[in-house]
Amino acid sequence: NQPTAVPATPRPAVPTPTPRAASEGPPQPGMPAAGFALEDLGGEEVSLADYAGRPVLVFFWATWCGYCRREIPDVVDLYAEMADDGLAVLAVDIMEPRDLVAEFAAEAGMEFPVLLDAEARVADRYYVRGVPTNVFIDREGTVVRVVPGAPEKEDLRSYLAELLD
Repeated sequence: NQPTAVPATPRPAVPTPTPRAASEGPPQPGMPAAGFALEDLGGEEVSLADYAGRPVLVFFWATWCGYCRREIPDVVDLYAEMADDGLAVLAVDIMEPRDLVAEFAAEAGMEFPVLLDAEARVADRYYVRGVPTNVFIDREGTVVRVVPGAPEKEDLRSYLAELLD
């Protein structure tokens, strides 16, 4: 008995997505960083534009994320080392309640702005597909590097040092 070939079923046509403008795609090195404004833990609005002229690490994270929990002490240490050189860190928590995030941030010693992306709009704008995701932005507001996942501390130090040069 030979297996019988099954005739191929015609596939329905798949619509082609409408091309997006380059500024709406995932952030790439050399592109201007997409602007955003979110509430911090105290309910104040914080904007990326507030940090114009400063190098910024935008750190997307969540309290439930084990890799984020591993990276946060490194971010806290390196921020303490480099803040006097102008480094800014914006820790963008994705879709978690303020109280939970505030308690975690206090325990973790997060002295930089912790922002609440309650509906993941900024995460979507930055094409975050997993946490942590690190976006490194230079003094001119240009994306220098995007690192999904938690880099080793020395790699993170190197990436941040590039921003400060």
